Amino acid sequence: MNPVDTSKLILLPAVDVVDGRAVRLVQGQAGSETEYGSALDAAMTWQRDGAEWIHLVDL
Repeated sequence: MNPVDTSKLILLPAVDVVDGRAVRLVQGQAGSETEYGSALDAAMTWQRDGAEWIHLVDL
């Protein structure tokens, strides 16, 4: 048995999207969106910052 732990945690950034806009919902409630601009811009920012995968949620 190898005493070195080689497991790793992979974090996936998520972009929630409504009508092409990146949003955050208050407690998941529709109609409670705070808008953060273009979903594409948000995804590209995550990619530029090193994300290999992005969880895209079409709300």
